[in-house]
Amino acid sequence: ALAVALAHDAELILLDEPTSGLDPVFRRELLDRLQGLIRDGRTSVLFSTHITSDLERVADYITCLRDGELIFSASREDVFDRWALVKGGPKLADGPAARLFRAVQKGPYGVTALTADREEAARELAGLDAVVEPLRLDDLVFFLAREARDGQEVSRD
Repeated sequence: ALAVALAHDAELILLDEPTSGLDPVFRRELLDRLQGLIRDGRTSVLFSTHITSDLERVADYITCLRDGELIFSASREDVFDRWALVKGGPKLADGPAARLFRAVQKGPYGVTALTADREEAARELAGLDAVVEPLRLDDLVFFLAREARDGQEVSRD
């Protein structure tokens, strides 16, 4: 079915979970083919997926929906430039920088928090016992999903 869709030289291709259930080799080949289609600028591909590594590999823009509501929509570069993980000791969640945290995961050795303002977090936490790290889309989806389920604080139970 995918070969038929690609053979018609469509301007827009809509795919729902296109790589779900595929072995790693064919999955990569499919993603490479999709990248080739969009490279010329005549074809757009919109696909829905839970496999965030596929998005990291091929997406120009990422849109996150939760319960039918738009959480964010931005270029892949903007997502990775803006969002970050902050890691530090247990007091980090209650300190002045906590206002920058979208969701917090407390563990036995400290806190991991999601921030939507990487630069401000880096300025605010400079010199403190905390680090601001890049995130993967898996991290972002995890924190945003747990935020919706549990509210602001996420525990590692």
